[in-house]
Amino acid sequence: MKYFTMICLLLAGCGSDGGGGTPLTGPYPLSSSCDTRTVAGGLVDQCRDWANPNGNADLEVSCNSLSGTFSTAACSTTNRTASCALAAVLGVTATYRYYSPTWNAGTAQTNCTALGGTFSAP
Repeated sequence: MKYFTMICLLLAGCGSDGGGGTPLTGPYPLSSSCDTRTVAGGLVDQCRDWANPNGNADLEVSCNSLSGTFSTAACSTTNRTASCALAAVLGVTATYRYYSPTWNAGTAQTNCTALGGTFSAP
């Protein structure tokens, strides 16, 4: 059940560049993002950058299931308040991006801690 939950969290996605996104750096290249900043509910003002170096997940399908906007560009940096990097699950890494006005550094850090991620503020 733990792995199923983590996969669901990773694949619950975000991302169109929205003007201001930049390529990700780190151990894996950006493969896609899913922007749910305009989706009502718990995903509002969030975006997720995904790295899928093995190509073993259809992240566009995951993004579409969240009514997000799928993109091969990174999440926008405009109005970003924080990020949360999650450990890889089945080779897919996710970095949650949080945006104002819904999220500030404190609320984003609380959410990131609950997800077991590594918090960073821009």
